[in-house]
Amino acid sequence: MHRRKLLSDGITILELLIVIVIIGILISLTISTVRDARERAQAVAIADGFKAIEKGLRMYTISEDVWEWWDDEELKGPDGESSIAYLIEVTSLGSYMGQVPRVQGFDDTFFDYDNDLDEYDGCGSNSDGVNIQTPFKHMGVAQRVDDMLDDGDLACGKVRMDQQGELVYLLSRTSVVEYPE
Repeated sequence: MHRRKLLSDGITILELLIVIVIIGILISLTISTVRDARERAQAVAIADGFKAIEKGLRMYTISEDVWEWWDDEELKGPDGESSIAYLIEVTSLGSYMGQVPRVQGFDDTFFDYDNDLDEYDGCGSNSDGVNIQTPFKHMGVAQRVDDMLDDGDLACGKVRMDQQGELVYLLSRTSVVEYPE
């Protein structure tokens, strides 16, 4: 009788292990959910940034009666890059988009302007045409951005990964500004 009372009053090792396993499962589910939510938030911020920059650039070209895209070699900032932040600083682009869209964990040079028209061959170089580039190399987030804005194929299309593994958003395939229909 004494033995039975001890078992019913205390916790056995098996019960303790079951509780630890359940807590471990809950923690792993929570970590996975938080990581997934963070990736979704980054993908939304990048996709929204691409669309906001495209809208600002298109408003600029229409309002300023611009028919040719900027040559990025002529508009390099102190860091040697043609960032959207630098374009806003040295052109009137800021009148059409205000500030550079922000992505958590990155500064305002996250989005670069790139004009590789001489290299355009359909998607062979994956950075051809006039585009916005980011140094973002997380494939899961890049795939989410492509799924939101394009065809889901990161090899080609409006959203793609270039040969350096950077995320690219195509604005135009030609030196003449193309307006969406």
